[in-house]
Amino acid sequence: TAENKEILSEGHSFENMTFSVTPNFNAQSSLLTPSPNFLAYTDSLHRFLSKHPAWVITITTHTNDIENTEVGQKRADAILHFFQQLGIKNTIKTDNAGNLRPIAPKSTEEGQLKNRRINVLISKGLSHRNPRQLSHYFLKT
Repeated sequence: TAENKEILSEGHSFENMTFSVTPNFNAQSSLLTPSPNFLAYTDSLHRFLSKHPAWVITITTHTNDIENTEVGQKRADAILHFFQQLGIKNTIKTDNAGNLRPIAPKSTEEGQLKNRRINVLISKGLSHRNPRQLSHYFLKT
């Protein structure tokens, strides 16, 4: 159940971590419909960040070939606003990668769905310029 999900584990030393999250945006839409997994993720993220106020969040949106870059930026802004409504007070940056970094074939419907995604990077201060990826975190789905 969503209540039992924990994303960030305490007691590990790391400089940054990146999560791919699926907040449920329909095609060509920036209307946020949070899924239970996304709500569990944001709850865990909020608890972690409340203990680490100097950490910076970077939200990167990716669109597929069908969508335009404007909808990607609107999605980033929707996630930023959602985080702020939760009370997350950390610095939050947004980045819209558009369709420039696909992770699946662009020619299939499944690939288009996978390419429409959000990555959330949390890092100590501004240290994400030379990231040392975290290997000790977990996401139970």
